[in-house]
Amino acid sequence: MNEQKAENILNFVRKYIQENQISPSIREICDGLKIRSTSTVYRYLHALEEKEKIRMDSKKNRSISIVESVHSGIPLIEQVQPETKLFDSQNIQEYYSFEEEWQYTNALFAIALKKAYPEKGFQQGDILIAESDTISGEIMIYLNPEGYPEITSEHLPENCRTAGTVIAMIRKF
Repeated sequence: MNEQKAENILNFVRKYIQENQISPSIREICDGLKIRSTSTVYRYLHALEEKEKIRMDSKKNRSISIVESVHSGIPLIEQVQPETKLFDSQNIQEYYSFEEEWQYTNALFAIALKKAYPEKGFQQGDILIAESDTISGEIMIYLNPEGYPEITSEHLPENCRTAGTVIAMIRKF
């Protein structure tokens, strides 16, 4: 198995999910990477699944999910530019990596707080790690109309969109 081709497919799937919030079809992977055979893509996807880099549901279309871990790096997002999606490359400032391996269904991202939230115990400069596209936790991250991430445990303000749910905090001393 060609490791570079497998990595190219993994990167294509990761980028497609980040940009479209849905996994690509097999045909879209073929078209995007100029691979003629869908069976070749299937073979590589199954190899990636065996290596626990992705998960697939054979009974559903567009069911590829990346098994994200903190080892691969979590993007730090400062502001989401107009007309872009959360994980667009122009929104990512840097990546955080950790020794521990955590696995989540959705992609992880980080924000650095621009202001303190004393009622939540957060200080300006704290780094919050969040799972994207979830709103099931006590503290949610949303994007204000200017694209800056903010937090709430209440209902979301109007004209804002949910980005994810906080799962961890990092504070530098």
